[in-house]
Amino acid sequence: MYGLQFDEFFLKIYRGIGRMGIDEISKIDESIAFSESEMLNYMKLCKNNEDYELMFVCLSGSDDEIPEGYRFIGYDIAYPPESDGGFSIICDCMFICRWHGCDYEGTEFAEDFLALNDNGLFSTWQDAYNYMVHYLNQEWSERGIFGIYQIYEKIPQNT
Repeated sequence: MYGLQFDEFFLKIYRGIGRMGIDEISKIDESIAFSESEMLNYMKLCKNNEDYELMFVCLSGSDDEIPEGYRFIGYDIAYPPESDGGFSIICDCMFICRWHGCDYEGTEFAEDFLALNDNGLFSTWQDAYNYMVHYLNQEWSERGIFGIYQIYEKIPQNT
């Protein structure tokens, strides 16, 4: 309810882990790594390729090297991206309640929603952590091993 369209515009757009990816990519063996140029070429072949974007995701606090040409857009709280579905508690409770229970009135996370940035993510690790604790204290919440993930977007090239 929080992220639904209001009049002719959206208050916030969710750009985290919990979005559906390209089906063919999700069926490929996870041990196969693609270069950025291979992924961009593959995406060009997809129907409605303008609907996809290249993102870099890493567990917050990891020593993963951020690729050149990417910028930080926020923190998401989710199951590990390689797990089935990439379930995000931001997406599922504040944008599209599709997998698990949410508060019936749609008001429990109103303050948390206001703390999201324009990308539908938290700008600080502390805000993400506070929301995760708030969510996990709900009787109906999903139980699992969640992580706080840093989300990076590919910086568009000037053409």
